[in-house]
Amino acid sequence: MSAPHLDRLHVQVARRMDAPALAALNAVVQEMHHQWSSAEYLAPDPRAAEAFFDQKVADPTALVLVAFRSGHPVGFLYGQELHRPANPFTS
Repeated sequence: MSAPHLDRLHVQVARRMDAPALAALNAVVQEMHHQWSSAEYLAPDPRAAEAFFDQKVADPTALVLVAFRSGHPVGFLYGQELHRPANPFTS
């Protein structure tokens, strides 16, 4: 049996059943952002985050991966090409 820190990561495309774990993993980062700039970042809202990830894992234009170690979620990646309107600072 290997030491837990040496267990391999298993990365897979996230499924809708992973939304609660994705929301929990995201809460740590969301809280850090909120503490840093509460005017720009909202406090973590687990239900809203879970709904967000539930929608994104079903969205064919988004990529959501989840990493597991020893069967437990330990990280994720969310990527999506977004388009924003032009403004005086960006094109």
